[in-house]
Amino acid sequence: MILPQLFSIISATFAFVVALLVLVFTRAPGWHNQRRFVYVALSAGLYAISFYIYLVVESSTIIIIFSKIGLLTLATHVVAWSYYADAVLHKHTVRIRHLLVLLCASAAVLVFLPGLVFSDEIRTLAIANRVFVYKSPTPTIYAGIVFLTIACGLVYVGTRFVIAIKRGYPRALLHTLCIVALLLMATNDSLVVYGLLLTPYLLNAGLMLPVGFVAYEIIIHFSKEANALNELRTHLETLVEERTQTLEVSRKALEQTDALATIGRIASSVAHEVNNPAAAILGNIEYLQDAINKSKTIPDDTIECLDDCEKAIRKIATITGQLLDSSHSAIDKKSMSYPVSIMKVINDSVNMLGHQNSSDIKIYIDVSNDFMVLGQSEGLITVLKNIIINSIEAIQRSKKGTCVNITAKRQDNNAFVVIADDGPGMDANTLKHAFEPFFTTNKIGRGVGLGLTVARGLINSMGGSLKIESTLTLGTSVFITLAIAI
Repeated sequence: MILPQLFSIISATFAFVVALLVLVFTRAPGWHNQRRFVYVALSAGLYAISFYIYLVVESSTIIIIFSKIGLLTLATHVVAWSYYADAVLHKHTVRIRHLLVLLCASAAVLVFLPGLVFSDEIRTLAIANRVFVYKSPTPTIYAGIVFLTIACGLVYVGTRFVIAIKRGYPRALLHTLCIVALLLMATNDSLVVYGLLLTPYLLNAGLMLPVGFVAYEIIIHFSKEANALNELRTHLETLVEERTQTLEVSRKALEQTDALATIGRIASSVAHEVNNPAAAILGNIEYLQDAINKSKTIPDDTIECLDDCEKAIRKIATITGQLLDSSHSAIDKKSMSYPVSIMKVINDSVNMLGHQNSSDIKIYIDVSNDFMVLGQSEGLITVLKNIIINSIEAIQRSKKGTCVNITAKRQDNNAFVVIADDGPGMDANTLKHAFEPFFTTNKIGRGVGLGLTVARGLINSMGGSLKIESTLTLGTSVFITLAIAI
């Protein structure tokens, strides 16, 4: 295989590989404007293939045909450079580009008119001691017009990149040098065709040089942006991690603040709730002491004073007992949970109400199939009893509603218990404070507002959850979720 043919194959292969690589790289976001260089590389590869066929065939007709195809692909190459310049310079010269396309299309028409550009005479050119041997058709004066049109197109594209250099476009110099190289090689080949210069054809192999340089520059630029993006990603990950750590510290501080605030509210509520009966006890004792010291006899209303003291002491005992239950529920007792019959704890809860449901409020239980849940029977009874009492008291207080419905069902690995009443319900503000310690809607002396707090703490200690839904005038529903005992 002689040298020109080898150069043509290498150039065509290189151009197609470059086109494929650029196509892959320009799929990245922000790189679509570089995709037009694919057409530059493809047209260079097609020119090299047509030149290779022109070199290897013996038929004069085929040599002339592929000489014309070579001119056509070269004109297409120039147009592709023009479109690429529009993309990378972000400035579209539509009218001039359309004129360039029109001129190249007209040249293509002239090329394929029989005998207008090339005559039927085939010449053999041997250069450098027959290292380079070409069979070339004899050009006419119209071939010069086609060569001149192609050269003008290259000058136009090169001028645009020269202007871009002055405007500070970072890659304009490389593109300008590539266009100048193309123009020099095209001039060389034109002079060789007319026999005015005895040098090898350069475009068949030389096209891969500007194509390669620009492709290399694109790939390097892409690599730099990819590295910059990776550094940005690493920086952002570091910022996110630092921010996450800061937020975690803030969250813990906020939790601690909330915990201290909760302790403060509880302490204040306990002090208030205990202070009243304690003051009553102290007042009665001081009264009895004064009466005895003055008259040396026991007052007639001593029994009443002692009854008041007993009631106050019992109230204090109730408060401290519920506080003790609440503190126990805060300890994780999930490991102490054991299988409990859901039907049994519901029935026991209802049966233990006694006089607390002396009214005509109906309690309906709907548990179609008994099943076992993980929990503590005493704790569950306490929870259910407190919730049912709350529903009964709400209905009695508002005189609205007639029943409490208790349902339990099993779904997958969870049990769902719902205690729903048709009482007055709660507004949004009341619902928001429902679980706060010592928050109550009862009259003074009836309940201390720890029932729901204790209930949720006990359910949480069993690995379950408790939530409330309520609509004013429509009633309240309490939802308890527990794990199924397997």
